[in-house]
Amino acid sequence: MKIYANLATFFLILLIFFLSSVLFENIAEIKNFEQVAKELAYPIAGSFLITFFSVAVAFPVGVISGIYINEYANGRFREFLVFVFRVLSGIPSILYGLFGFVIILTLNQILGTNLRTCFLISGLSLAFLVLPYIVHATVMGFSQIDNNVRQLPLSLGAKKHEAVFKVYIFEALPSILSGVSLAIGRAAEDTAVIMLTGAAAFAGLPESPFSSFEALPFFIYYNSKENLTPETVKSIYLAAFITVLLSGSFIIFS
Repeated sequence: MKIYANLATFFLILLIFFLSSVLFENIAEIKNFEQVAKELAYPIAGSFLITFFSVAVAFPVGVISGIYINEYANGRFREFLVFVFRVLSGIPSILYGLFGFVIILTLNQILGTNLRTCFLISGLSLAFLVLPYIVHATVMGFSQIDNNVRQLPLSLGAKKHEAVFKVYIFEALPSILSGVSLAIGRAAEDTAVIMLTGAAAFAGLPESPFSSFEALPFFIYYNSKENLTPETVKSIYLAAFITVLLSGSFIIFS
């Protein structure tokens, strides 16, 4: 596994250097770089907000689910839960986006609401997208705890839940944090989910959970479809570089 991690790191560094050479060559030609930076300010901030929100929602649910699967579920029910999260991890992100969009339509149809695509729906949809990563990391972390560590708190009179939340969870913490890091990288780069559930061009930062927002992946997607000018291309280069750097770093080093 170390070999694969080192290779992945090596290729990430090569990619960063390649993008840097293209990016900084183009930046040198930009007459008004400050304007480009301001143009990307809202997408960068929006990406941070939506990523933080989605992982914050998925983290407690994923950890509790992973603990339940590994420590309390038994037999066929445990196998069923493992199967469900494996299926969820293999679903294309576009389906999560469609799921969030269908939820909006359903609520409007059944409850008569006027709900539109928004930050809240995007965040919840992304949370479902990254949830399996945290669940899997938690299950792996708890399954690798040494048997002597498992027996020690129980032999001292601790109850099962006390052993789980006061001893075992700290042993599994490196694996859990690895899953969180992977979830952050995955949420930061996804376009399909936010495109269908809340991201919009020139929306700025969300004024409320029910407002649209800007994000780097959607900025790249939207501007790539428009009539490209030299300045637009350079803005896309910069946005792509930042996205690859942030998302790739979390994924590679998770």
